Amino acid sequence: LKPLVGKTLYVHRKPIAQFTVTLTPSGSNFRINITDQSYDLDHESQPNKGIIAKQWKWKEATATTWNSGTPSTITAGKVYLIYLRVQDEEGVWSDPEVKVVSNLNLPPVALFEVRPVTQVLNKPLNVTDKSYDPNGDAIVKWTWAITRPDNSRTETTSTSKTIPSQVTNISSMGVGTYKVELKVQDSQGLWSEPYSQYVTIINGNLPPVVEELSFSPDPITADEPYTRTVRTSDPEGDPIIAYEWKVTKPDGTTVTVTKWELTFEEMGFDEDGEYTIQLRVLDDPSWRHPNLESMWSEPKIVKVTVEGRLAIEGETNKDVYRAGEAIIIYATTTGKAYKVEAEMWYSGNEFTSDNTTELVPDEPLTDPPQDVMTWHTRHEKGNRDIVVIIPKNMPDGTYEIKLTAYKRLLGGGEKTAEDTITVRVEGVIYDDSKSQIIGR
Repeated sequence: LKPLVGKTLYVHRKPIAQFTVTLTPSGSNFRINITDQSYDLDHESQPNKGIIAKQWKWKEATATTWNSGTPSTITAGKVYLIYLRVQDEEGVWSDPEVKVVSNLNLPPVALFEVRPVTQVLNKPLNVTDKSYDPNGDAIVKWTWAITRPDNSRTETTSTSKTIPSQVTNISSMGVGTYKVELKVQDSQGLWSEPYSQYVTIINGNLPPVVEELSFSPDPITADEPYTRTVRTSDPEGDPIIAYEWKVTKPDGTTVTVTKWELTFEEMGFDEDGEYTIQLRVLDDPSWRHPNLESMWSEPKIVKVTVEGRLAIEGETNKDVYRAGEAIIIYATTTGKAYKVEAEMWYSGNEFTSDNTTELVPDEPLTDPPQDVMTWHTRHEKGNRDIVVIIPKNMPDGTYEIKLTAYKRLLGGGEKTAEDTITVRVEGVIYDDSKSQIIGR
């Protein structure tokens, strides 16, 4: 499973062609003043507002051909059309914007823009009124109407240009397609033809679900492989694009895991105790609609008991012994061992019937024990270990000594680790008239 990764979805949008026109009397004609307000949604912050090319055209309303550019004046009593489309930095052209211009008392033109035309439930809509009057007369009244999916209709008339809340809050009315309609009246009392757009409201994205999260075996040995099982689902079938893992250690510190290694020890999780592991996943609904936002699942939490590794490595003070000699055994443990035992290959000797003895640590044990410790059999004068004296009747040969390290588990019980070392026995100490006096 992949860890959390960043993902950027780029959605290109068409530029917007937009301009206003005012008329100023100039003799028997009218001078035209055009203000270009075009922009590109993806580059609006740039000085050119993301627009690299413009195509202007104009003609009399009854003409069959267009003139390039824009007119500087118009003749009184005639009606003109002015056309504009713009190109953005990606080379995409806008839809054309065409306006009627005349000094005649023409009715106003109702026009507005809704962004986006498909929106998620309860997300805001951006509605911009673009209505105008070809003669430059003031618009004094706005009538907005909304037709709901059940064909019920609501109408509001106002003398304010402010978009009524019933229009901007359509996304809160429920899922479905709504018809938004506008009519405007100018200061001469003329009403426009109605202009309408359709707005579709869709359900928001539902979060994915982590259905299963488990680790085995339980407990996990820090230096041994483990199995991690994860099962996720998404109610709309969206792909899972990111996994966020957080692990809280026994000491209370929390870390983020970006890669699961083969063992817990490789990730620094080698302390004995209970680990809290949390997973949440992120989906990507953009394939259904670009306005849908990715969502994180609720975290799935499991607790895992980890046992730090336990290892022992032994050796003797020499490779070859004679029957009747005492073997000195050394051991090094890793993993907080509290006891080390040596089991000899024989059942007893001339001094004891035991064949198992405890090694002593080279320094006092702490609680909990040190992670690394060295051990030895007692061989000081007056405190020698009699269990490790090879019986005098031991035949020549190669023999095994089994070392066992013990570790206490937090949940009770013990964990053990073993190592086997070999020694060679050749001859008897009395062969050279030597003797070993125990305790002297």
